[in-house]
Amino acid sequence: MISPAVFQSERYLSCGSDARELFFYCLAGPHQTMIGCFRAPELYIAADLRWQPEQIKAGLCELVDAGLIDHDPKTHEIMVERWFNHCQITTEKHMQGARRLIGEVNSDHIRDKLEEAFLAFEEARDRGRASASRAADSPDRLTNTAYLSGRR
Repeated sequence: MISPAVFQSERYLSCGSDARELFFYCLAGPHQTMIGCFRAPELYIAADLRWQPEQIKAGLCELVDAGLIDHDPKTHEIMVERWFNHCQITTEKHMQGARRLIGEVNSDHIRDKLEEAFLAFEEARDRGRASASRAADSPDRLTNTAYLSGRR
């Protein structure tokens, strides 16, 4: 699901209509993966969107400049920035799959960014679990509500 918050994002709003459409393609297109990174040559994207290749090049540049994606033209890989802030992985099996997919990214700089973002996501998830565990041990009835213990 695409968050409605995207429509309040200054990064998104600073882009023209072609770049905005291309951003939605990057978020939810046929090549997207659970790690927010995929490989798609520009001509594939042009065929999918029925655009001219020049539109794709311009849109990718605009999205990179806006900080919405990163793109490596040598490997044809595109990474959606801040993916794990919005598309969280919830099971250990998916975590293992995500680690595997990150390891398969060909672009060194995109793989490095993904590893860093994924590590930050894992650390935040672990802190949240520890906090929920402490709240569950608390005698205070309010801290044991579904909302405050993270079950909601």
